[in-house]
Amino acid sequence: MGSKHSLHQTRIFRKARIEFNRRPLFFFLYLSLIILLLWLGNALVMLAIFSGDTTKAGPAGDMFGAITSLFTGLAFAGLIGTMIFQQRELKLQRNELKLQREEVSGTREEIKAQREQMELQNQQMQKQMFEETFFQMLKVFNDYIQDITGPISKDGTIPRKGRDELANLTPSMTYYSSDNQQEIATEYLNMYDGNTDDLGGYFRIIYNIIKYVHTSEIPNKKFYTNIVRAQLSESELVLLKYNLSTPLGEKFILYVNEYDLLKHCPEKYGGENRHGNVSQVGIVADHIKELFIEDA
Repeated sequence: MGSKHSLHQTRIFRKARIEFNRRPLFFFLYLSLIILLLWLGNALVMLAIFSGDTTKAGPAGDMFGAITSLFTGLAFAGLIGTMIFQQRELKLQRNELKLQREEVSGTREEIKAQREQMELQNQQMQKQMFEETFFQMLKVFNDYIQDITGPISKDGTIPRKGRDELANLTPSMTYYSSDNQQEIATEYLNMYDGNTDDLGGYFRIIYNIIKYVHTSEIPNKKFYTNIVRAQLSESELVLLKYNLSTPLGEKFILYVNEYDLLKHCPEKYGGENRHGNVSQVGIVADHIKELFIEDA
């Protein structure tokens, strides 16, 4: 708005400058023409009075010395007027330069504002594109879980699906007659080997979702990883902790720790066995690590 106002003022000053420049030009042209006509008229009058005898014109010419002084004064006045006109011209030029500087400054501010607006729009577009991909990946993750189906039982019972089946796969002390946590660790590895197709895809999808958030340029990344964490049930968190104890989860540990994905992982999991014991998730995870160290 300011630059448009400055541009309007600049145009007004330029128009005024052009009109101002024309005035002294026409004035001096008219003045020169009048002086020339007076000089010619004076010569004709003198010739007419003295009948062409120029020797008598000398004494008479002295009578017009006052007129000569008048024209000398007018010439001096014209010089003064020229100086005044030049001063006014310089003032107009200074005002015009000032307006031009203001116009350039306003243009720079407009360009800066436009650049900031474009950056904001670009950030909004990037965020929109990121969120579209993120929530689509989250949908794929939940759809994948819903497709996980347990084996069909001999008695025709409807098999477990989705998170119910994941909870059924998670080993706990409920199935054991002692408090031997190492047995649970062994059971987990056996269970994983028997369900590699389902669990392998499950862990790969969640890993890639977190990796996508981590490698993006979106701010407040933890906001999105918390959304992922909120999708995980207790049994899923236990499975994730056990998986991180194997070589298969080594790449995922960095992201899990950075975004605190196991924040709500229970310390104990499953119901009590007949001895009143409940599986200790951390201890089981340590036994899983030990099993792989022994195999190495």
